[in-house]
Amino acid sequence: MVESGIKQTFPSNLTDSSTTAENELGTLRFDGGNIYQYVQASDTTVATNVVSWVANSAVGTNDYKVYVAIGSVTAVAGVAVGSIATNSYGWIQVAGVAECIGDDDIVELVQVVSATDGTVDSWSDTHEHEVMGVALENDIATSFKVQVRLKNLI
Repeated sequence: MVESGIKQTFPSNLTDSSTTAENELGTLRFDGGNIYQYVQASDTTVATNVVSWVANSAVGTNDYKVYVAIGSVTAVAGVAVGSIATNSYGWIQVAGVAECIGDDDIVELVQVVSATDGTVDSWSDTHEHEVMGVALENDIATSFKVQVRLKNLI
């Protein structure tokens, strides 16, 4: 019999990572109103890091590799929900409310974009294409944590 439909059981927790793929890359996981996607990390990432897609030279393909945006942000992929070592596999959040790290100047209901260090920053002119969500609160002064409603990532 051929399986069909949405996968509902998974061999790992959302925050787990592995050096071998435990799910098909790109698999979507629905959990508590949030959506997660299974990816491979091209560099080490930790929970709350905003990650971007690695550019793929083969037109029309996606190898589901992500990296922490350092230097420049291409296409935001999502937010890491756990630590994923270089070339390992794990889950990123692509929809719902995610915990991110801000820059101490984010205010409630402001659209946010990915900064170049895995954090989020307030939206500004010329960065409309980078908007990844809306802050649901001010970021907290000591930890800079902020809840963000993700949008347009899947």
